[in-house]
Parts: sequence; C-alpha cells; structure tokens
Amino acid sequence: MRSQFFLVVLMSAAAAFGQVVTPPTAVAESRPETRASSRPVETFPWWGRVTGTKVNVRGGAGDFHKEVVRLERGSAVKVVARRGDWLACEVPGGVDLWISLRRASREYLEKNAEGAWVVKATRLQLRGTPSTDEPSLGTIEPGTVVDLVESRGDWGRIKMPESHPGWVFHRFVESWNDTAAAEKAFAAGVIAMQEAKAKREADMRALEARREAEKKRAEVVAAADEKFNAELAKPAGTRETKVLRERYEDVLRQTDDDAMKKRIERRLDVVGEWEKNAEVLAQALRQKEEAERRLAESEKTYREDLKRLRERKEEEARRIGLEKGRYKATGWVQLAPPSSVAGAPKYKMHRGDQREYYIVSDRLDFEEYRGKNIGVLEGDDPVELPGSALPVMKVRKIEIINAP
Repeated sequence: MRSQFFLVVLMSAAAAFGQVVTPPTAVAESRPETRASSRPVETFPWWGRVTGTKVNVRGGAGDFHKEVVRLERGSAVKVVARRGDWLACEVPGGVDLWISLRRASREYLEKNAEGAWVVKATRLQLRGTPSTDEPSLGTIEPGTVVDLVESRGDWGRIKMPESHPGWVFHRFVESWNDTAAAEKAFAAGVIAMQEAKAKREADMRALEARREAEKKRAEVVAAADEKFNAELAKPAGTRETKVLRERYEDVLRQTDDDAMKKRIERRLDVVGEWEKNAEVLAQALRQKEEAERRLAESEKTYREDLKRLRERKEEEARRIGLEKGRYKATGWVQLAPPSSVAGAPKYKMHRGDQREYYIVSDRLDFEEYRGKNIGVLEGDDPVELPGSALPVMKVRKIEIINAP
C-alpha cells in the first residue's frame, strides 16, 4: 500500500515537472481552465499558426505582462520555448518593447555617425509598457544599436530583432506541419510588418513635418503678435501695417486650424481699421497742409500789398512834405457851410483831418477852383474870425496840384 502511494506521488511529481506536450490544436478566443496532463518531450523550434482573433502577444509569460503586439487568425509564428502554459514565439517583424530614454539629465541613447540610436546605459531594462510597474523582460547592453520607433516622454518604443520572442497563451497556437507553407506565410508576415513599419515611419515623418511647420507658423504668429502690440502702443496714423499684414496673411494661407484662422482674421480686421484711420488722418493732414500753404500765400500777398501801400504812403508823405515846403497851405476848394457869423466867407479850403480855413481873395474867383486841390503860393497867415470856428486866410496866388 505504501509502495503504491509513493508510486502515485512520484508519477505526480514527474507530471508536474514535465508538462511538455505536442503543440495544441486551435481553440476559441476565450481562455478555458487548463488541466495538468502528461506531455511528451517537446522539440523546439516548431512552426505554428494563430487560431484566435486578435491574439495578444505579451512581453513575458503571464497575464500580468502587457501585450506588445496582436496577431490575426492564421498568422505564422515560430515557437522557440515554453514556460508552463505560455509559448515563446518569434513573430513576423519582431516584438516592440519599451526602454527608458533618460533619467534626470542623463541620456540613455545617443546617435552614432550613421544617425542610428546606440544604447549608452549599462543593462538597460526592457519593458512591455512605458512604466516601471511592468516587470523587466530582460536587458540590453551598451553599444547595442536599436531602432527607435516612438518616444513618449522619458520612454522610447524600440523594434527588437525578429529573433526576440513574444509570449502567447498555448491555447491560441496550433502546430503547422507544412513547414514550407509556414515559412512562406512567416516571410509574408515579415514583409507586411515591414511595410506597416515603413508606413508608420512615413506617417510619423509627415506628422513631424506638420508639427515643425506648425511650430514655425506659431513662431511667425508670435513675432507678428509682438509687432502688433508694439504698433498698438504707437499713436494712430504712425503705425507700420504692411509687414504686419503680410505676416498674418502668410500664416492664414498655410494653417488649417480654424481657431487660428479666426484669431488671425480678427487681427487683420484691426489692422484694416488702422489702415483706414491712417488714410483718413493722412487726408486730413494733406488738407491741413493745403490750408497752411494757402494761408502762407495769403500772408505773403498781404505783406506784399502792405509793403506797396507803405511805399505809396511814404511817397505821398514825401510829396506832401515837399508840397508843405513849397506851399503855405494845401487843400480842396469847397463851398463853406451856411454860417450865422456876419460877413463869413463863401469858400473854404478842406484839408482832410487837418484844420480848415476860410479863403478870401481880391483877385481870385474861387468858383473856378471849386472841387480842386490847390496850393497857396502867396497869402497872409490865417486870422481868427470873431464868432467863427474857422480862421480866414487871404490868398493872393495859388496853383492847382494833383490829388493825393
């Protein structure tokens, strides 16, 4: 009885440490409970194909490892090892894993002369996801050239060599006995993966180009905004709008960002108002300059007229002065107004704002001189006439002179 018990224990132990069976057949996507069973020794590598839809290939042997790639039904894989219920499989195109790119100021990758990325850190950890919460899947040593597919913060996704395996739950892989067909399918999968990678890289380059273009546009907009604020601080009519308008219109032609377009259009509207106001102000300045020009011309004409008048007055003053030196008196002969003074003379000599005189003569008939400007060549000094405001001048000799 005891010997039978030990035999059962020994067989159970052998089964526990030797769970190696021939490759399983296809099953459904849902994972059933597995039961321990005796397996014959498994020979690696062997060709298999995926039996489920979008089967997860994980970075390590266990559900707690994140998926690193997904395979469609019928995809060819090369099974290279087993760990319990998990199969280590080489997949077409290899497995993408994550590494830390830097810590603090220390960089873990650098570019060589050919532009490829080279590992600088010692025993750089491989992860299934960009997180230290994911268990390490191994290490890579300094000098290893890696294909950096994507960077995300301090993490980078790298393309591992095709020989690096991913782990697939054994229920989703069946044996593919047709080696030639399996190798052909695997090679086709490699090409498809390479094409997908090339497309992804092209998309990334295009995205990077768009980001760079947007960065440059943002720089242009920032420079334009800086100039906008500088011009805004200037007095109206002195703002330089040409360069500002050209910069904003250039970005408007290139950007597809609706929010950016609306913002720039609003700025262009403001610039347009500046230009209109500047034109109105310029027109007002032109009108002011024209008015000032006309005023200057009027002042010039006034000064010239004043000069001519002054010259004429001076000439008249000079002539009158000469006349005064020649004549005892000058003036216009006019009829004297009626007077209550007895014996008041009939004529007077009108001298403008100067004093007037009654004029009398024993030899002259003043009627023929009435309304004419005369100069008295000979005559007596004026004498007061009692009761009259005008003195009387007795004239003996006169001559007609030109009117002033």
